[in-house]
Amino acid sequence: MPFDEADLGEDQQPWLELLNTGVFPERAPQDDPGQFMVQEQWRGLLEDSIDGGASDHWLAWLHLGVMRMEAGDSDGAQAAWETSLERAANAWALRNLSVIRSRAGDDAAAADLLAQAVEVGPPAVALVAEYAQVLLKLERFETLDAVLAALPQRVRDAERLCMVAARVALHFDRFEEVEQVLAREFATIREGEITLSDIWFALHERRLALAEGVQVDDALKARVRREFPPPYEIDFRMSQEGGDEYIPPQATDA
Repeated sequence: MPFDEADLGEDQQPWLELLNTGVFPERAPQDDPGQFMVQEQWRGLLEDSIDGGASDHWLAWLHLGVMRMEAGDSDGAQAAWETSLERAANAWALRNLSVIRSRAGDDAAAADLLAQAVEVGPPAVALVAEYAQVLLKLERFETLDAVLAALPQRVRDAERLCMVAARVALHFDRFEEVEQVLAREFATIREGEITLSDIWFALHERRLALAEGVQVDDALKARVRREFPPPYEIDFRMSQEGGDEYIPPQATDA
């Protein structure tokens, strides 16, 4: 495909500066880290710029870590992101280090790193959603409830975080909050995703269990599925049979 110079814009500017001047420009850690390049030639240019002292800053080390990870060098990526943090506290390196810990099976350490990332900010929806998923996995509902309550309203109103808030509210039997989430319109649900229908079923299971003084067992779950089919607007199941497995929300909305 032909590309014209007119196609180059703000996203390409930092890499053009590296190419033309040998300097990868720095920006504030609270800003978006920009677009990533992973090609070997770009990695060589960036490494030379860092080694020469022209770009020895947090952002360059962050990008170098991504390049190394994409090349299969996990240890090198970790070292780069740790150096990025030494240069300046930033959520992006903390988040990437949490991925390394998560892949190693250490969800507790991953959660701690994500907690630091959210605290450093900015409170990006995708970042908070990742943290929320780890907290759900660890069943740290009290922590997650506090995290959501502290978010700016525009962030908390993101669809995926609303779904997380519904699961937290359900844990604490705050049924009205769950109903409010289920009543809103959603644009990021994928065909076949059962997140909302699972919340619907869990809401009715919990209500019946409390009203009748019984446990939520297989019999009660089967009864709920017979007696309380989810509304069409929130039912994205490919089949009306079964389907209790929870699909973690993907942070795709801003």
